Amino acid sequence: MKMKSTLIAAVLIACCLLPTLIYSQAGSLDLSFNSTGIVTTAVGTGEDQANAVAIQADGKIVVVGNKVAGFSTDVSVIRYNGNGSLDNTFGTGGKTFTDFGTYDDNARAVAIQTDGKIVVAGYSTIVSKLNFTIARYQTNGSLDSTFGTNGKQNTSIGIYNDYATAIAIQTDGKIVVTGYTQTNGASYFTDFAMVRYDTNGSLDNNFGTGGIVTTDFGSIFDYAFAIALQTDGKIVLAGESSTNPGDVDFAVARYNTDGNLDTTFDSDGKLITDFGGHNDEGMGVGIQTDGKIVVGGFTNDSVTVAGLFAVTRYNTNGTLDTTFDHDGRVKTNVANNISGSNAMVIQPDGKIVLAGYNRFPGDSQDFAVVRYTTNGSLDTSFDADGKVLTDVGSTTETAQAMALQTDGKIVVVGTTNNGSNLDVAIVRYGNFGTVDVADVPAALTTTTVYPNPFSGELKIKGTTEKGEIILFDVTGKEIIRERTTDEETKINTQKIISGYYVLSYIEENRTSNTKLLKF
Repeated sequence: MKMKSTLIAAVLIACCLLPTLIYSQAGSLDLSFNSTGIVTTAVGTGEDQANAVAIQADGKIVVVGNKVAGFSTDVSVIRYNGNGSLDNTFGTGGKTFTDFGTYDDNARAVAIQTDGKIVVAGYSTIVSKLNFTIARYQTNGSLDSTFGTNGKQNTSIGIYNDYATAIAIQTDGKIVVTGYTQTNGASYFTDFAMVRYDTNGSLDNNFGTGGIVTTDFGSIFDYAFAIALQTDGKIVLAGESSTNPGDVDFAVARYNTDGNLDTTFDSDGKLITDFGGHNDEGMGVGIQTDGKIVVGGFTNDSVTVAGLFAVTRYNTNGTLDTTFDHDGRVKTNVANNISGSNAMVIQPDGKIVLAGYNRFPGDSQDFAVVRYTTNGSLDTSFDADGKVLTDVGSTTETAQAMALQTDGKIVVVGTTNNGSNLDVAIVRYGNFGTVDVADVPAALTTTTVYPNPFSGELKIKGTTEKGEIILFDVTGKEIIRERTTDEETKINTQKIISGYYVLSYIEENRTSNTKLLKF
């Protein structure tokens, strides 16, 4: 008896000393975000799009896209609190809408200035053609009248349509927007396009020609989809290029600070990378701390013609980095189905994260996220195999953009089908193997979990039929998930091995977390 009492005392002390940060394996849903890790928002009454996301210094999440407005679309900007609720201090109920032109307005990119102002870029129909459009918002969601004309600016690059797709803010506050411009009336004849604005929204005449740069790769079409700034101020664009509409390759260009192509990069500032498939598209770009350039996107397997996630890494001179999966290129079959990546980020530890979709037989789609180690291999610390699929709750879901929080959590945004049209969807994942229990909002204090330590059964008092119980082990793996009952819920734990656990009781938007020990 004395030995048993000593053992119980020891495990009780160990349980009390168990660190607060102990659960949610990297890649698992972050339950401190809307209690489920998932938020969906009906922005308007019709089709809604979420195309870009940025994280403010205070942790608030800004999502931009567009909503249907009659027979056209308007730009939408939505801001969320860190727990996933709409920020009522922004716009009206966390949302603001902007009409730029005479017809369709599309927001494709967003960036946050150091003063907290929000800069949004995209394209709009101005009279008879699409132009680059850019707007700047105050921290409360109102347009910044000191920027452009009443907070908005539009730029016509050529005589045909112009599409802005990405944005970056330099350390001096100047704003660089990239995309592509049509070079004739046929939509597939295009060149890279880039515009730099001064801090007041006017074109920067020290950049390119009157603030505008266009780049032809010598092919039929060239699309720029992503932008990154090096620490030396050089600008890197990534996208796709093709001399044949049926054979598309990754395309990358690097520019000096004045907008001229950097000839130290692959001798002419431009390069094309073939993954061996028919359709290779670079959708995201990032710069590592050592200056190497990483581009993520997707490719088609030349054998099965299925979609694969794709990522490549270049040395600073533009050559493929052969230390990255032996030839500088990696292709990943996410779930033996058609998949594609639309966004990429590089973590502070150098790991690379891609986000997009996975399409199942029958055309249903889920969010898909893949993480790689610094050598290009799948990161098995990320949901055990480096790959995560998330069903947001509908049959058609696509992740379009991604951002990292300062605490390492991964925020992925896109769309989900509500049964009749598309809504905005946000998913937040834990990272580095932990989620802070203290981050969980509005904790319940009326539940009691006993015994602790436990053996064959756990009892949770104070539960209701509206609740749910999830038991996690120390790696964040979900062990048990059950609906709760009135007043008290019992869980059979006889088959659970000895060790430390966390029990989460979730009721509506409130959560309680209890550290447990099984002996």
